[in-house]
Amino acid sequence: MKKITLLVAVIMLFAFQAVKAQNEISPEKRQAIKDLISLINKDNKSEDLFKAMMFQMEEMNVEIIKTILDERTDLTQAERKNLEKQLIENYSSQTKNFQDRLMQKLDYNSMTEEIMTTVYDKYYTLEEINDLIIFYKSPTGQKTLKTMQPLMIDTLKLTQEKLGPKIISVIQEIREEQKREIAKKAEEIMPRKQKRSSK
Repeated sequence: MKKITLLVAVIMLFAFQAVKAQNEISPEKRQAIKDLISLINKDNKSEDLFKAMMFQMEEMNVEIIKTILDERTDLTQAERKNLEKQLIENYSSQTKNFQDRLMQKLDYNSMTEEIMTTVYDKYYTLEEINDLIIFYKSPTGQKTLKTMQPLMIDTLKLTQEKLGPKIISVIQEIREEQKREIAKKAEEIMPRKQKRSSK
């Protein structure tokens, strides 16, 4: 109980320090950060990026489901296809349900602005923030903003394409190791059972 109380106290202290630090941002710097965020968010909706990330996770899970079902030799091809369809539809439905519920509980824009304000204040001076605003208003800066989100989505997609098969391979390796470990433990238990039953 004392450990839990101490942990809660530490968390509250960190939360208080974070709020305090945010409150210490000068009005001028806070306004500059707000202007910068407004420029960035004009062509880049954080909510859209979140949805894109969820979509990439869903695609990766679909590949994992397909790979696992391909290993099932006890099912006919028709049965595998039918089960694959059911599992993918079920997972997609759960993902949408999770996403919808999460979005209902979040004021995504407000949360993003709060996080970005804290982060930009931490890593940039007021002068540097003003430099960024000047850059993002330039033609190259405008192009950077317009391509920022598609660039990140493409990066996520290509990462998933490169990483997906390796993740599946590692999962399969770990599963095979677990199978062998379980079989080994089962073999150790079986002789003991046989000895007891023979008495």
